[in-house]
Amino acid sequence: IVNYQEILMNKESRRILKSSSVLLIEDDGRVREKFNRLLSVYVNKVYEASNAETAFEIYNNNKPCFIITDIEMPDINGLDFIETLRKKNDKVPIIITSAHSNKEYLLFSIKLQLIDYLIKPIVQDKLFQALEEAAKIIKKTTLLNVIKISDEIIYNPINKTVNVFNTLVRLTVSENKLLELLLLNRGNVVTKEMVEEKIYIFKEMSDTALKNIIYKLRKKLVKDVIKSEKILELYEGLE
Repeated sequence: IVNYQEILMNKESRRILKSSSVLLIEDDGRVREKFNRLLSVYVNKVYEASNAETAFEIYNNNKPCFIITDIEMPDINGLDFIETLRKKNDKVPIIITSAHSNKEYLLFSIKLQLIDYLIKPIVQDKLFQALEEAAKIIKKTTLLNVIKISDEIIYNPINKTVNVFNTLVRLTVSENKLLELLLLNRGNVVTKEMVEEKIYIFKEMSDTALKNIIYKLRKKLVKDVIKSEKILELYEGLE
């Protein structure tokens, strides 16, 4: 018996997807439910939204690894949603779905850096190809494996926990996002704008708020793991 999934998606892509999350935006409840069941076979966590407002809220609070959105929505259409999102995040993989192969939509979608434009009813092999492309981008931009930050600190990005000196340390959502940003850019400079994009996607971050979250995270971790000067950077010994 041939496993259809294995033919169309390699082992590494399946592993990445199984550790990732997706935001599914679809206003038709029945379609959304069926699509959710299918995606749940391959993806660790599926967040659902029926409109752009809810989608923005879910994205801001949970930062899913990739997004699948329909074009037709009751308030803001899928392309407008993506265009707004792209102003703050040009890296998150996005797959769009539509019941129509509208030429104007297709042309407009090119500049939005989409992984694929899937026409409903969606063909399974086309979906698998799009998911595999999403996995390739996720591998480059998202933490999926347990990371040993130092001899004293271990971070688990799947359940968002930090172990310091064999003690579980609880981080806030914002502290988790900051730590992951630093780990993804370890050894490189992390600017205020990068922190703002990761934590405050649709509003500006004050200098006070930035200093406050850095202070709180540093206090929960081992001294000198994070250092800040005029700009925020990751301590050179962090591996």
